[in-house]
Amino acid sequence: MAERRIWKAEALPEEPQPSPHTTQILVRLPNGDRQKRRFALDDKIQAIYDFVASLESLEYHKFSLATTFPKKVYGEDTLSLTIKEAGLEGGMIIIQCDDEDR
Repeated sequence: MAERRIWKAEALPEEPQPSPHTTQILVRLPNGDRQKRRFALDDKIQAIYDFVASLESLEYHKFSLATTFPKKVYGEDTLSLTIKEAGLEGGMIIIQCDDEDR
């Protein structure tokens, strides 16, 4: 799992400086841990997946990104959407994990 984390961290675009073309995303992990990162609005949802997969505190191989309100899951079919297209500017994302996949 450590190798996968390193690979995902290396796949991440560089974190951009604050600007009107960036947004900060707050990720809430199943253990209650919260992580923040800034992304460009034209970054793909795949970049958020890579960020989450690179986190040391994530104990799962398989997970989904979701918003709480309105409730929406961002699965594999959304990976090519930009953050702006998905409407995730300034959003909070929760991680949905399969308990059997630790």
